[in-house]
Amino acid sequence: MTISSTTNRCTYGGNGSTKAFAVPFLFIAEADVQAVLRGIDGAEHVLDRGVDYMLEGAGDATAAP
Repeated sequence: MTISSTTNRCTYGGNGSTKAFAVPFLFIAEADVQAVLRGIDGAEHVLDRGVDYMLEGAGDATAAP
């Protein structure tokens, strides 16, 4: 199965209280998504799925907006 998409990245600005962020594209497996936290100094830290964040909707075409 081929999935055509031009969107492969999304960026959100945090406010310290928002806990849920949408992934605006279809992803087949949770391993296809990587979350990265960028500090105010620009340093990036790759987050650990299942430890630092949870992910839902793998393979669900109706979940992507």
